[in-house]
Amino acid sequence: MAVLLPRDLLDVDLALGAELWLIESPPVATKSVSLVFPSEGLTTGVQVSNEGDALYRLREHPLLSEQAAYGDLIRCRDLGDDQLEFLEVVEASDLERVDYVLSLSLIESAGVAVVLAKVMETGGFWQRDFGGCLTIFFHTDRYDPRDGLEKVNG
Repeated sequence: MAVLLPRDLLDVDLALGAELWLIESPPVATKSVSLVFPSEGLTTGVQVSNEGDALYRLREHPLLSEQAAYGDLIRCRDLGDDQLEFLEVVEASDLERVDYVLSLSLIESAGVAVVLAKVMETGGFWQRDFGGCLTIFFHTDRYDPRDGLEKVNG
């Protein structure tokens, strides 16, 4: 089970970048790495868990990547210095993904917080980057946050 809490609920100063805390039960050892996507010309920082045999589970969404997403099991080549080179997705996550760009007042509203809490309660994940970029991963058969966000957005 994973619990995701916005940093402001934990009384931590907000900064640009991913504004979340991921707490898993039982705890999963994660590591911050620079993930290199050679075919996309992209290097992005993410949290991963080492699953052995050059396999890593993405515990954070690699922002701007078209090749991999949160929850995917990926094969990588270790480049040293906390850098991994993406080789392939071995097992894709079964979560649906939606992306939003929202105003600061909307993304920090109580209505959005309720939707995001429901996403987490139903086994999903969300990530906020650069203030207003919101990415949500969810199980379509458990809860679809699009309806809730449309109601909040009016």
